[in-house]
Amino acid sequence: MTKCKSLPTPMEMNFKKLCGEVAELDLANPFEYRQLIGALMFLVNTCLDIYYVVNMLSQFMTKPLHAHWIAAKFFLRYFHATITLSLRYSVEDL
Repeated sequence: MTKCKSLPTPMEMNFKKLCGEVAELDLANPFEYRQLIGALMFLVNTCLDIYYVVNMLSQFMTKPLHAHWIAAKFFLRYFHATITLSLRYSVEDL
């Protein structure tokens, strides 16, 4: 298994323009996509920085395509790579 390179953004830059053969394919199991988005919606309560991506991905829950699954996996790779990053505030900063 190769290690994922550093991902600059949580979402592909041309998400709405994903085209080619992959964009037209229906997702084989849309239940998995819906389950993943549901879990991400729960996670938004603790990680507000992922709100935009989860909102965009959740718009396709009724009829997800294979391209949406690819975008969701892209986000999961980003989230896994940045899960240890955080901001710490101290009393002196306030």
